[in-house]
Amino acid sequence: MVQGLIHKASIWQIGYGSDDPSGGAIITGTVVYENVPCRFQKKGGLLALQQQGYETISTYTALLIPVTLDVEERYEFVITSPSNHPFAGKRYRIIEIIPADFPPSDPRNYMLFTLQRAEKAHGLQ
Repeated sequence: MVQGLIHKASIWQIGYGSDDPSGGAIITGTVVYENVPCRFQKKGGLLALQQQGYETISTYTALLIPVTLDVEERYEFVITSPSNHPFAGKRYRIIEIIPADFPPSDPRNYMLFTLQRAEKAHGLQ
């Protein structure tokens, strides 16, 4: 059993509905999985670029079980528990899925996601 899975997350499949009145596409989504046990970490960002006013892409990793989830890249990942987590409720796009080398029935098995989120340097302005 993988230890340290202190978070719960939802995984969303994102789609595009019909156009809104001004002609833009309305982003819609469907929750594919809920309450998935995981561990979530930030990989680090480029603070120097963010301080200069650039929009930077921050990357994160998430370790999940079970490995039988049918997840694809470009799905979205949302931390739902604990609710006081600093990243709870924010959406992250899955850019890479790395399966472990264990067979699916092995209890040590896990999936590793690489996630990204665009962070604006001066978001309140």
